[in-house]
Amino acid sequence: MTARVAAPGKSAVVILLVEDSPSDRLITKAALEEARLLNTLHTVANGVEALAFLRREGSYADAPRPDLILLDLNLPRMDGREVLVHIKADPSLRHIPVVVLTTSAAPEDVAAAYAAHANSYITKPVDFRRFHEALASLERYWFEVVTLPPHAAPSGSPSAVPAEIGRSAAGRVAVLLVEDSPSDALLVRSSLAAKSTAFELVHVTRLSDAAPLLAERRFDVIVTDLSLPDAQALEAVHALRRLSTHGEPIIVLTGNADGRSGEEALRSGAEDYLQKNELGGSGLGRAILFAIQRREARDERHQRQRVDAVGRLAAGVAHDFNNLLTAMAVSAEMVLTGSDPMERTELLQEILATADRGRALTRHLLTFSRRDRFEAHPMSVNGVIVAIARLLERLIVVDVAVELELAADLPLVLSDEQHLEQVVLNLAMNASDAMPGGGKLTMATTRQAVDVAAAAAISAAMRPGEYVRISVRDTGSGIPDDVRARMFEPFFTTKAEGRGTGLGLATVHEIVQLHGGAIGVTARDGGGTVFDVYLPACDMPPKREVRASVRAESKPGSGTILLVDDEASLRSVMQRVLSRNGYTVLVADCAEAAWHIWDAQRDAIDLVITDLIMPGSFTARDLAARLAVERPALPVIFCSGYSDSFDDPTLALSKGANFIAKPYSIETLLNTVSGALARQAQAW
Repeated sequence: MTARVAAPGKSAVVILLVEDSPSDRLITKAALEEARLLNTLHTVANGVEALAFLRREGSYADAPRPDLILLDLNLPRMDGREVLVHIKADPSLRHIPVVVLTTSAAPEDVAAAYAAHANSYITKPVDFRRFHEALASLERYWFEVVTLPPHAAPSGSPSAVPAEIGRSAAGRVAVLLVEDSPSDALLVRSSLAAKSTAFELVHVTRLSDAAPLLAERRFDVIVTDLSLPDAQALEAVHALRRLSTHGEPIIVLTGNADGRSGEEALRSGAEDYLQKNELGGSGLGRAILFAIQRREARDERHQRQRVDAVGRLAAGVAHDFNNLLTAMAVSAEMVLTGSDPMERTELLQEILATADRGRALTRHLLTFSRRDRFEAHPMSVNGVIVAIARLLERLIVVDVAVELELAADLPLVLSDEQHLEQVVLNLAMNASDAMPGGGKLTMATTRQAVDVAAAAAISAAMRPGEYVRISVRDTGSGIPDDVRARMFEPFFTTKAEGRGTGLGLATVHEIVQLHGGAIGVTARDGGGTVFDVYLPACDMPPKREVRASVRAESKPGSGTILLVDDEASLRSVMQRVLSRNGYTVLVADCAEAAWHIWDAQRDAIDLVITDLIMPGSFTARDLAARLAVERPALPVIFCSGYSDSFDDPTLALSKGANFIAKPYSIETLLNTVSGALARQAQAW
């Protein structure tokens, strides 16, 4: 049976519905219409017919290749579970997204479906809103970005070319190939050369050669053989995940007809696999583009969840800022009206302490609102948990006590700080939400050695070894079995409309996997839930922060500084500080005014300090570019209160050298200025 729901001007998505129940077919069709997805719907009643349709056998010789498969599990003649395995094992079919649509909410069915690479799992009766959200997500990625392999296109139709990713439109896609076979490396090079996308291929033969490359630059994707001189089988995948500090997706190359090794690699964190007998066509280039697109789609989901968290955080921050401003205003007024020197000193110290608390608040808000790259380095889990505990003081509005049980002998983990903060915050907020009447939230850390049996019990993809376990425990009512089976699905939520995106736990799960870890959920005796996150321990030394040397108080500065800032009060304070410490200060309220001052007094100016974000068409970047032409050695220090400003690759900013993050202390300002002038003097 075929039903057409389309409109002129836009091609319809071809959907295959595998469903034996006539009533469920009608309900699914109604759900598709409700979702307003332009589609051509084909239906078959059993698993045998489904495979015949997909393989164009018998009466289905002219069947179109579907863009999406909706698959029931309980089917006559061939079970839907078996159909799913056949689809994902077939190189010409496995790129087609499969949504399992079934009455079964059994945890073993959900786990088996995702293990067989189902793209989503929806239970009947269909919740139209959630069904719509799932299809919208799939449509944005699979239907608008992913294109089916050319050999899979219907007879007589032109071969489709995968949509190019944004990076390839602007430049070349950087690929790191780890392959010790010269003939296979040549096949990879030839395969990528045949694509319209420009690939930059960097080839090494050993993991030890890949390590320094991954440390010094970012690649778009890593392609690796599973049999290398210094790593065999899955160890190659695990080692590359540890080495890829930027979270590059990994595609593995397996032997001819070796689907089993590829499936194991996927469970261990690889993004995709390709058999070497498939390298002759365009399959590798397509797999690379798809892997990058999937990573970007995950990043987008992470950002959406992060913005949702910011919304909750902002209300608490606004309340705290009002308290801080009140404390500062009252203290300043008492300083002006008081006469006791001791009291005035204490009040001024309180104003400084209050400003520090405000600085911490803005730092956390900017951290959770920014779109971050994955930058892993050795770090302490305990430090992250202590910081999150402080945040929870303003986020939790019910009577929930927060307790910390942090192990003292904890090893470091190789992690991205913002991503790890997001994991802990999401789990803590979910635990708080589970206790609307109050309770106790406990965040604990332990060092844990995981053997083979324990690893298999926690996750199929987990390896034996030493881990740091983060436990988040609550005293709520627990999680029902049907919810537990689906809680890591994107867009699945049990919260009321408008109270959650359904991305929180899905984001946690993806970030933990990105770190090479695992996550488990158990019920507590007497009620409540425990989430256990396992992150591989790291034996690397912690990242060392580069700090400017402490400036000697007895050595006043000298020289002329051009100070540019559009905020009058900040400009006045900075002028006072710099003048008091021996500098001559020229001030401007915009970049254009600064240029006029430079034009008149260029020979006298030794250094420029400028805010990075100011109004006007002539920007701070324009000013810096002109100054660099006029005097290349002139030190220019940028200031900004926006966290993303520091990530601007065009400015080559370095904290403590040519960049100061607002708010800053007098010591930071003076150290940065004196350091820049000292480096200029040494260069001369």
